[in-house]
Amino acid sequence: MAERTFLVIGAPRSGTTLLVSSLAMHSRMVVLNEVTGNVIRDVVGMPVVGNKLCTPRQIELTERTSLAIRMLRPMGLMRRHSVNKLSIIDYIEQFDSRIIGIVRDPHSAIMSMIERGGQRPDLAVYAWSRSVQILHELKTHHADRFLLLTFEGALSSFQNAMERCADFLGEPYEEAMLAGHSINPYYQGYGGIDQNRIDARLKDESDTHRYAIDPDVERLYKDLIAATDTPS
Repeated sequence: MAERTFLVIGAPRSGTTLLVSSLAMHSRMVVLNEVTGNVIRDVVGMPVVGNKLCTPRQIELTERTSLAIRMLRPMGLMRRHSVNKLSIIDYIEQFDSRIIGIVRDPHSAIMSMIERGGQRPDLAVYAWSRSVQILHELKTHHADRFLLLTFEGALSSFQNAMERCADFLGEPYEEAMLAGHSINPYYQGYGGIDQNRIDARLKDESDTHRYAIDPDVERLYKDLIAATDTPS
């Protein structure tokens, strides 16, 4: 088994894929992409091994999937339950994993899940909301194993985000991490981070897409944002 393991989590369309693509550029890391089960302990050849899973569909905080849930999900049922035999707490307790979470503005994330991910609006709102609850629980009860990034902050200062991730995982920062977009499996030909385009898009999304978020969840989100020193 690797010297160290980590898990990257966040709601769909929140920057998890760009994040792990960049981490995978590090010379001492290998990162699995949305692989469920306990295969992380079987990866050899690198001292640091990670996995990326989207919350809550691919992994939950404590809940593990059952055979019944796995059988019902292809029928369109049990869509709010994780498909994973492991939980986030299992990663911490069984593999001594560190957890990197990323959170995105709700209206941008939900809009992207609906328009680009083809998600039903109610499931998109649920995915974002439940992800915030999970991240907040980790920040509150597992702060020593948890690093939080914001999507907006990471994009505005990507090198800073990569430096923080490397330090959190006990490795030196490498400049190659800035080229993660070049191996992103879902965005072939993506030309990298254009801050002017990002700022314009974020403003447009914030102005034109508003979704009903439970006030309690919104308070948790604001608390998360206040807790991270990543620019946001």
